[in-house]
Amino acid sequence: MEEVAAKYVLLDIEIITLLALAIGVGIFAAVRRKMGHLIPATSNWDIYDLFLMFLPALMFLMGPFILVAAAQTATDSKGVQIDDAAPSYGALFFNLGIYIFVFMMVHAIVEWIRLRNMSEVFGLKKVGFPRVVIYTIVGGVFSILLCVWLVGSISEHWISGMFEGLREQVPVRSLQQAESRVFLVMAIFSAVVAAPIAEEFLFRGYMYGALKNATGRLFASVMISLLFAVVHGNLPALLPLFVFSVILCFAYDFTGSLWVPVGLHAFFNATNIVLMLTQQPIE
Repeated sequence: MEEVAAKYVLLDIEIITLLALAIGVGIFAAVRRKMGHLIPATSNWDIYDLFLMFLPALMFLMGPFILVAAAQTATDSKGVQIDDAAPSYGALFFNLGIYIFVFMMVHAIVEWIRLRNMSEVFGLKKVGFPRVVIYTIVGGVFSILLCVWLVGSISEHWISGMFEGLREQVPVRSLQQAESRVFLVMAIFSAVVAAPIAEEFLFRGYMYGALKNATGRLFASVMISLLFAVVHGNLPALLPLFVFSVILCFAYDFTGSLWVPVGLHAFFNATNIVLMLTQQPIE
């Protein structure tokens, strides 16, 4: 029952965040209208993007609803959690398909529907590769120290005091239970390459950019970071992922290139995988 309760907490947070986002956008629009200004339309985003951004986001936002249903299904009549099935190639390919689909949807909306150049919109050519690498290493090390070892430790201790026996995220369990090197390599590719690209182009590139244009940097970073943390479906990781997302938003604003948060995200995931795998052998 603890697992079900934790999933319901995540679902409640997502619903509250979405309501707060809608109310916040309405308040900002009303204030600007009263001051004689509509929602500003930059060369990149306008009010229509506030609606279009949820089309690809639905693939992730449905996650908490699915996790609640799955947790209830995996609980027997006595409230005891039933063991999950071993990780499968089908589930791995499904996740990869989701990442590819989300990326293609963002690309289609930006390039074909909104008729904008994605390279210019996301600053893909603004920062050279050497600088991206430097930002990735420096920001990645800082993110690991802050989000994993400091905030993560505090969150783990705090959440474990309220919920006992919570499980890891599904991708994490897939890596932990990998029975072959082929499966492990594919799971690592999904976590280090596919996930950072798809999630950053959606959350930081499209959603954060559109919401920041309509409201402001602070409100947008908080809302997007809450959604980013919730859709990962793990309550102990909620606070560390929220802080990490705020760092990614700052990195994007500071450099103007989406490749920097993509690099940070990949570095963050890769480091966590290395730390996890060094604690257990793979046959």
